[in-house]
Amino acid sequence: MAITRTAIQDDSGSGQDGTVIDNAWKQELYNQIDAALLVSVSAQQSYTPGWRASAGAAPAIGNGTLIGRYTTIGNLVWVNILLAFGSTTSAGGGGWIFSLPPGLTFASNAVNAAGMCFQGSAYAVSGAYGVGNSEINPFAGAVGAPGVAMDPTHPTTWAPGHWMDYYVSYRRT
Repeated sequence: MAITRTAIQDDSGSGQDGTVIDNAWKQELYNQIDAALLVSVSAQQSYTPGWRASAGAAPAIGNGTLIGRYTTIGNLVWVNILLAFGSTTSAGGGGWIFSLPPGLTFASNAVNAAGMCFQGSAYAVSGAYGVGNSEINPFAGAVGAPGVAMDPTHPTTWAPGHWMDYYVSYRRT
């Protein structure tokens, strides 16, 4: 959002009076506002999230869908992961762990997450726990109930047609 600026003028030509004095402080203020507001905003990017299990058999997407998208504003990162089960998708074993976009790691396990999954009825994706500094373990549960780590049987048993639309934000290192 650009700021409309008043032209800097020297009313008498001396450089000492008129609007040149009034505009000098305005220009400094505008420069400070620009520096604070005009951070680098990236266009939405796509990536293929890694999907693994904390134990047991590895999950496999088969004919399902696993899509990742992200954008950055300064050092803040917003990630969207969409997982949709197909008829040949395998849920694997153990808690699910998804990778974040390459090169956009976080400094602590404090990540914000929200989303929804549908398995015959709706469940809230209520949070996430950072794994290392480049992966997350999502939590989900019935609306109003505490979440548990998502895995082949949580929040209920996954089957074709079930999906998860998951949003994560964090401060990158």
